[in-house]
Amino acid sequence: CIRDSLMRRRHEIHHPNPEQAIGLGLLMVATTMREAILFGDKKLYPMDVPDEVLATELTRSFLNYLGVTGGKIESNRDQRQ
Repeated sequence: CIRDSLMRRRHEIHHPNPEQAIGLGLLMVATTMREAILFGDKKLYPMDVPDEVLATELTRSFLNYLGVTGGKIESNRDQRQ
């Protein structure tokens, strides 16, 4: 489970409440992905964001929320080059 994997690395998380941050962060990412996939209503959200960009930006947001520092966030495109 993702939550368990993150909990094992909570020493790298600088959020004041790592356990809560992991749960809320996963909720934010999951609901954003669900909204984008199931209800991608262009009238409400007039952005056309490719899946790779959405994945990269959600990862960046999640790690920043957790307070994880260091490392480079790469898209799948960056990894293939």
